[in-house]
Amino acid sequence: MAIDIQTDPITPEFIESMVDRVIKELSKKLEQLDISIDYVAAALLDTTGHDVKTRQRAYGRGSMKSKPAIAEPDTK
Repeated sequence: MAIDIQTDPITPEFIESMVDRVIKELSKKLEQLDISIDYVAAALLDTTGHDVKTRQRAYGRGSMKSKPAIAEPDTK
């Protein structure tokens, strides 16, 4: 990634632009890291990375649930 160096005075717009670029790059790296961690979790749980991601979407991070609970019929 080439960085354009400006010789003009530093303006609020320039700072905002640089912050936006840094956030964009960090977001990409965090997404790559998240995918890698999903595959490590999958290996530890003997499942697939896709299954880990699906569970995270359904139950949130750190969930150990494997399937949604099926309610037992009320026999009262």
